[in-house]
Amino acid sequence: MLVIRIHDAAADTYVHRVELLTGEGEELAAGTLDTELPPFADDPYGDAGRLVRESVLGAYAPGSGRVERVGAYLSDLLLKAGVGAAWHDARIGAPDMLTVLDIRSPRFGRLPWELLTDDGVQVRNLVRGCLPFGEARAAEPTPMRVLIVVGSNDPNLSAETEVAAVQRALADRPWQVHTEVLVHPSRNEFYDRVDQLQPHVLHFIGHATLSPGTDSPVLDFTDALNDDERWSLSAAHIRNGMLNCVPRVLVLNACRTAEISDQDGVWGIADAALGVGMSAVVCMQGLVDSHVAIQFSDVFYRSVSAGHRVDQAVAKARFEISRRVGLEKRDWGLPVLHLGTHPGQVLSMDCPLTPSDRQQLLQVPEFVEARKHVDRDVQRRHMWWSGGRPDGSATGLVTVTGATETGRTHLVFSALLTCAGQGHQVRYVDLASARRRSWIEVFYAIRDGTPTANVDSALREPLPAHAFADFDREVSRLAEGREPRPEDPRPGAPPRPHFSATTEHAPVYEKRIAARFTEALGRVAGDRPLTIAIDNLGGGHGGGMVPEQITSHLSPLLLRAAARAELGPVRLILVLREEERELLTADVRGAMHEVPVHGFPRRLFPFLQREHFARAGHHDDEWQRLEGLIKWAHSDNIGEHWLPDWFDIVDRARQAGAR
Repeated sequence: MLVIRIHDAAADTYVHRVELLTGEGEELAAGTLDTELPPFADDPYGDAGRLVRESVLGAYAPGSGRVERVGAYLSDLLLKAGVGAAWHDARIGAPDMLTVLDIRSPRFGRLPWELLTDDGVQVRNLVRGCLPFGEARAAEPTPMRVLIVVGSNDPNLSAETEVAAVQRALADRPWQVHTEVLVHPSRNEFYDRVDQLQPHVLHFIGHATLSPGTDSPVLDFTDALNDDERWSLSAAHIRNGMLNCVPRVLVLNACRTAEISDQDGVWGIADAALGVGMSAVVCMQGLVDSHVAIQFSDVFYRSVSAGHRVDQAVAKARFEISRRVGLEKRDWGLPVLHLGTHPGQVLSMDCPLTPSDRQQLLQVPEFVEARKHVDRDVQRRHMWWSGGRPDGSATGLVTVTGATETGRTHLVFSALLTCAGQGHQVRYVDLASARRRSWIEVFYAIRDGTPTANVDSALREPLPAHAFADFDREVSRLAEGREPRPEDPRPGAPPRPHFSATTEHAPVYEKRIAARFTEALGRVAGDRPLTIAIDNLGGGHGGGMVPEQITSHLSPLLLRAAARAELGPVRLILVLREEERELLTADVRGAMHEVPVHGFPRRLFPFLQREHFARAGHHDDEWQRLEGLIKWAHSDNIGEHWLPDWFDIVDRARQAGAR
């Protein structure tokens, strides 16, 4: 690592000390710069600082040579300061070495240093930061939590496409990232979501500017549910801790005009974020076309998801932008990374999965489909986080309730995938069949799995047989109302006796069977949590469990202990229709965590269709053929809430070549 430090001018002087340092603080070269910048070639008599800044604000045609002149101008500044030659020499043989610009003079700090070239060559791995870096935060367990906030309803932002690009990039490794999206939120909705999610990454899409009359940097928001009421998040709000949490990374895709005041707004927000302890801020320092912003987000998040350092992710995004739009345009120099922590520690996450574990997740058919899952982000979080939220609360029983065709099962698969990414053992037990099961047969289904001829899935496999040795040895006699004998051998195959005890002691034997069963589940879990999802408990059109026994047996024998978090590392997820909720006993309903699933809000139809299209891996160019269908459906053919079958309708239209 190399550090270029430009100090502010000393009192009563107009001279700035400039130093070139190693990452360890060893001085390699030093010199000075005058406050008065040398003339810029485009206008020898104008304000050089403003002229150079304006080079990144407006759009201009390629081939003008202005980007090259700005890069050479900044390179000449370093030469004049006495550090340029030493910096060039230090980079020979290591052109990708990180250079940190530690610029403590506001006048020099606002220059577009990201356009700096070294002997005419683009310098991609260039970041800003004040050394020594702040103390790094401890690594946190996956998943990385990302909150995307669309602040403005300006159609020129192409917010739907950018959100889709981020989601598509992160969908490559869905087990290690949890993403939530807020579109045009109210003030309360925004603050509540930040409180609940405690995001590692906060990504803002919208406009930043200086507030009229106060010149305070602000991010503009539109509240869609309150007649598009405007409100703002200011740098002062951030400095005063109103976010109530400190994300590790703030991404500001918020400079969408050619006004210097708007650029100053972005810088002001970035300074405030670093001031409260955020590890990094990524922002744009000038007018950025929507397609460039989208490309940046796609490459940046794909790199971060792959485990690259945040500075490497930004550098890769700059490179890809330069390949697409050309070096002669200033777009590749627009992304700016401000560091408050060493880049290797910004997003330090602790993922318990080995490469082999990750490869196995990619082979689970339900998880392959789960990467397409959109929205329902809060419900999904409540499912995978219920075993250990940041506030310390816990529950071992989550019920997913809703009407048929609302996507409850797909939501469960998505949550199980995140649980698996946390190192959990996960199983899916489908009780749909030709007949209803008794309570003890549900225990057997959990033990033995519910494989199907059509789906070869690790999610449906039996639980490890050794953990059920005591249960298997004793269940046959207990089910008959007889005492097990120590000398009874373990059966060769897992027994499945009906419960036939009829004496007054039958309830005692039921409890002993349940105790042996939950002990077995605990052995399966061991030091790795076990999450089991049970679907079609009520049966729907067939199968499921005898309804009366859900109340009389399953609730007191298994679900009550789970709801009270008495099963330790064992967690259950039940998929129920709304009316089946009442089959659970009152004490279970009072202790469980319920996740209701309804239709999608009408206003989010374009956003969610665009995201689903991207997550499915379709090329962006194909989307244009569907925009007419989306507008038609959104305006005339969906109610206030719509169901997931609309995703299938749009996908079939794509396959048919809809226009």
